[in-house]
Amino acid sequence: MKSIILSIGLVGLISLGCDAEQGPEGPAGPSGNANVISYQFDVSPTDWVEQGTLGTANHSFTYLVDDFVELTESVTDDGMILAYLIRSDLFNTTYQILPLQEPEQSFNRRWEYLFAPGSIGFVVRHSDFNTLRPSNTVRFKVVLASGITAKQRKELEEMEWEEKMDFLMDLEAK
Repeated sequence: MKSIILSIGLVGLISLGCDAEQGPEGPAGPSGNANVISYQFDVSPTDWVEQGTLGTANHSFTYLVDDFVELTESVTDDGMILAYLIRSDLFNTTYQILPLQEPEQSFNRRWEYLFAPGSIGFVVRHSDFNTLRPSNTVRFKVVLASGITAKQRKELEEMEWEEKMDFLMDLEAK
C-alpha cells in the first residue's frame, strides 16, 4: 500500500514540474576550461640571453616572456603556476617539472623558472659556473590554474604530470 501511495505522489510531483513555463535563455558562458590553461614556449638557441660573467656564480642564460598577460595577479596570488621542460624523441614525450637538476659529466645543469604578473622567464645554469647556451630549441609548458586552495596546491605538488592534469580537469568539472 505504501509503495502505491509513493508512486502516485511521485507521478503527481513529476506532472507539476511539467506545467512550469520555460524562462528565457541565459547568457552564454565562457568556452573551454576557464580555471586551467596551458601554454607552450619554444626557445631557440639564439633567444637565450647571457647573464653574469663566465666563471662566476651568477653566470646563466635566461629567456624572458615579458608580455605574458595571461599570468595575472589573481593567478600569482590565489592560483598556481606549473612549469615543465618538455623532452621528446621518436618514441616518447616527457614533462619534467621545474626546477630540475640534471647531472652531467663534471657539473650539474639546473633549469628554473621565475614569474611575476605579466611575465615568465626560464633560466639554465651550470654548477661549474661555465653555463653553455642551449644548442637546440628547448620546449617548455606552463600551466596556469586559478582558484586553487592551499590544500589542493599541496596535493598537486606530489603528483606526476598525468595525475596533475587529471586532477585539474576534474577540479574544473566540479
